[in-house]
Amino acid sequence: MVWADGTKRRHRLGAEIGALGAAAVEAASIRVGIDRARRRLAVLLHEEHHAVAETMQAVLTSLVFEGVFERFPKLRVVIMEGGLGWIPSLSARMDKHWARLRSEVPHLKRPPSEYIREQVWFTTQPMEEPGRASQLIDLFDRIGWDRILFSTDYPHWDFDDPRYAFKAPLSEAQRDQLLYQNAQAFYGIR
Repeated sequence: MVWADGTKRRHRLGAEIGALGAAAVEAASIRVGIDRARRRLAVLLHEEHHAVAETMQAVLTSLVFEGVFERFPKLRVVIMEGGLGWIPSLSARMDKHWARLRSEVPHLKRPPSEYIREQVWFTTQPMEEPGRASQLIDLFDRIGWDRILFSTDYPHWDFDDPRYAFKAPLSEAQRDQLLYQNAQAFYGIR
């Protein structure tokens, strides 16, 4: 099921998804396309392609601050095709703002990063390629290895081949966790 934002008009949907034990998925192309059509922002593929992370930040911020995760604690959301590099900084910024402006969101009982850590998963596509391999490992550590689902986006031009996607030395256990074990756990496949 696709989820676009945290507005109250979608709360019934959140209740149903959570009750079913299903997952909501937010795909970048859906939201970017909506934003582009509405505001005529991106006219080049480069603009659209690079705006995906901003779009995903807006979606996740809306889901958290509108209280979707507080209201539906069994709801699980996968953020797809938004990259990963922005997640730690957004989580930290949201926590800081929540602490300072709690009166605006009295329905949130915990810091935003806790909802994200417990109820949100992220796909790897497009894979981050930082300058140093250690930075990718640090990024995975900060997000949580168990919250990352590998995705290729094949057959698109920028797909990530699982043989070459990770530009850092991973142990076999880490590769297995990212390539298939996390997805097995998330979807209940054994």
